[in-house]
Amino acid sequence: MFKTILVPLDGSERAERILPYVQELALRFNSIMVLIQVVEPHIDFSGSQAAHQDEALENFKRESKQAEVYLKGLKDLLEEKGLHVQVEVAYGEAIRPIIDIAKGMSVDLIAMTSQGKTGLSRVFYGSVTAGIIHQVDRPLLLIRAQGDGEFANMEAYMYTTVLVPLDGSKRAERILPYVERLAVGFNSKVIFLQVIETTYAYMSPYTFYTDAGLEKAGREHSMPQSG
Repeated sequence: MFKTILVPLDGSERAERILPYVQELALRFNSIMVLIQVVEPHIDFSGSQAAHQDEALENFKRESKQAEVYLKGLKDLLEEKGLHVQVEVAYGEAIRPIIDIAKGMSVDLIAMTSQGKTGLSRVFYGSVTAGIIHQVDRPLLLIRAQGDGEFANMEAYMYTTVLVPLDGSKRAERILPYVERLAVGFNSKVIFLQVIETTYAYMSPYTFYTDAGLEKAGREHSMPQSG
């Protein structure tokens, strides 16, 4: 558990916001971090696109080289902190290479942010994250890509409290071994939560009670009586 952690990146600072969380896990559990960046070819040898293939091929080569340099730089920085790091440049549609490498390397966890590069032509994590959630067959650590400045003093609260929503099913309880390992490793406080839906409305001969009305009635009933 947590022996190998796959970290998809796209070169953006937003995507890199997953790294502190993975670093803490990797240091605590002596994990191997596998950094991956997917380069999409964007080459089409049919129709009107054929005339632009030389340019597309050059762009593909440039992006591939940039990905190699980018990942190598991160690898060097992380290894200076005592982490075990591997890097991988993959090619194709963004989702499939990530899933294939996760299976091929038998990674224990995929860790990524909810969104990477911005701009309609460079969106990566929005659709990729959704695709991975629906197709992946192993645990996924997903960090919301928050706004600038919201990560100040992040280390002060990282993994200190873990909220575990459950619904009473065995499927939901499959998270528990991971929570246990995390809580033991970080001495975390664990809060178990089960939500009971109260979507009913209650009628009486005197009044109509909604959920809010029942709550108010309960408060009034519990108030001490004077005299």
